[in-house]
Amino acid sequence: FVGNHSCVAVINNFVSKDEVWFYTKKQPLEAEPKLPLDLAKSVYKIVMSMNTSPVRVGLMLKEEPKLLDNIKKVSKVLELMSDRQFKDRHDVNEILSLKFHILHYILHDVQKEKEKEEKKGEEKKTPFIDRWIKSMLLGRE
Repeated sequence: FVGNHSCVAVINNFVSKDEVWFYTKKQPLEAEPKLPLDLAKSVYKIVMSMNTSPVRVGLMLKEEPKLLDNIKKVSKVLELMSDRQFKDRHDVNEILSLKFHILHYILHDVQKEKEKEEKKGEEKKTPFIDRWIKSMLLGRE
């Protein structure tokens, strides 16, 4: 694979669909599954993306508004996936664990900013996700 960095990146970042769909099934002692079935495909799309930039993740959230509506559940699933990758006894995958942790952190930040804005109660002309993406492009104070 000398010189084929994109091929190696795809191979190293591969996650089977079963790892995401696992969270759509109700586990014992749970009232409901951690992830609704209609979100599984969208979460898989985020997990399989090579670009973990906050702006790119924000654009994916803009494309899939149902993810933004259920951001708390999606963030929790990514945190669980990160822990699962890191604590696997047979094959610890630190790279995937870090990737899931970064995605969880980005979604957690979106959730925090969204809640902060909902508390203010002001109605803005531009959608929340567009303003969040712009804040990521401009930087923070």
